[in-house]
Amino acid sequence: MDERVIYKGNALQGVDAKGRVAIPHTLRAAIEQNSQVKFVNVSMHLAHNCLIGFDRAYPTYWNRKTDADEARELEAGRPFDREGMERDLFGMSDEFAFDDSGRFVLPSAYRKLAGIEGWAFFVGVNQRFEIWNPRIALETAALSAIVKASLRIHLEEKGIVL
Repeated sequence: MDERVIYKGNALQGVDAKGRVAIPHTLRAAIEQNSQVKFVNVSMHLAHNCLIGFDRAYPTYWNRKTDADEARELEAGRPFDREGMERDLFGMSDEFAFDDSGRFVLPSAYRKLAGIEGWAFFVGVNQRFEIWNPRIALETAALSAIVKASLRIHLEEKGIVL
């Protein structure tokens, strides 16, 4: 498990009316190397208005990290709602097969929850990746200036005006 391939890079991908979208190559390669299958798990982000994508092996990583977070918070006398986080992250996730080009169908419920329509901005975030509506990403204070600059470059290169 310590040999996980990290999710890195970013790309702006088109989303058609049926919700078909292609996972960018670098992210797709990490999924396959981490889990040996062509399936992606998608869930809502716990703090931001975007989706997260992860491989089948990610829950083991998440549990180890969360064990440490929970112990630290409880030792400090602070509440820690692990069950709530697990419900939101895993209870609201689904697994989808993707083809050799990374295409899969992102169901309308997920697109509606994250406001994704027409375009999806994928960003690698170490052990998982995020999928953003470009407009929401540009309006999100928590995203850095460099991430937003990269998104603006992708939009400009594709001739997209938001």
